[in-house]
Order: sequence, then C-alpha cells, then structure tokens
Amino acid sequence: MNRHDSSGDAFAGLAALAIIAGLIFCLVMTARTAAELVRIYATRTRDPQAAKLLWRALFALLLLWLVAGGLAATNPSLQPLAVYLAAWSFLAYVITVEAIDQRYEREEQALLGDPADLETYLASLEPYKGNGHAPGTLLLDKTPA
Repeated sequence: MNRHDSSGDAFAGLAALAIIAGLIFCLVMTARTAAELVRIYATRTRDPQAAKLLWRALFALLLLWLVAGGLAATNPSLQPLAVYLAAWSFLAYVITVEAIDQRYEREEQALLGDPADLETYLASLEPYKGNGHAPGTLLLDKTPA
C-alpha cells in the first residue's frame, strides 16, 4: 500500500463521516419541524377559521405529494421533477403554517395586551398594598368609616 492509497482512503472515510453527519442533522431538523407543526395544529385548531386554513394547507400538501408520486411512478424521466415538487411543496406548506401561526399569535397578543403593560400596572399597585386597597376597589368597600 503506498501513500496515495492511504490518503484516498482517509478522504473517503472523511466524506462518509460528513455524509452521515449531514443525514443525522437532516433527521434532527425534520423531527424539530414535525414537533413544531404538531404544536401549531394543537394550539391553532381551537379557532375554527385557523383550523380551516391549516387543514386546507395539509390537504394541498398531500394533493401535491400525490401528484409528485404519480409523476414519479408513471414516467421515470420525470422523477427529478417529482422530487422537486415534493420538496418545494413541503417548504411552502411549512411557511404557510408558520404564517398562519404568526397571524393568530399577533391577534392573541393584541387581545391580551403586552405583558410589559401588566407588569407596569402591577407595579403601580405597590403604594396601595399597605392600606389593603387597590385603585378602583375603594368604591366597593362598604365598611363604615
């Protein structure tokens, strides 16, 4: 075995290690994406309009995957196109679901208000802790003076 062969073997081993690391990274990211999608569906499907949008997005993804599978099965020369269609449709699906989640998250924050405002309000009640009354409760106090 000469020097040239050992460097080629080392390069092949390094390339194999890089491929395995890349596959593990892809699997971890796929699992994280799936977990986020499950969280979004569990949270947002309580609202009927958000649920309708989310289920339509899922239906569109499955329909595009069915078309991609049909392309790959019927014509082998269209297999690369089918793979592109499946991958890009999944990306579009994830972006759509995230956009729906962000839209309804903003609506919830607008309804509930900013948490910093609550902290400011609670801090404004500090001077009233000593007398047992909070602003607005003095009118409700029916004890004689």
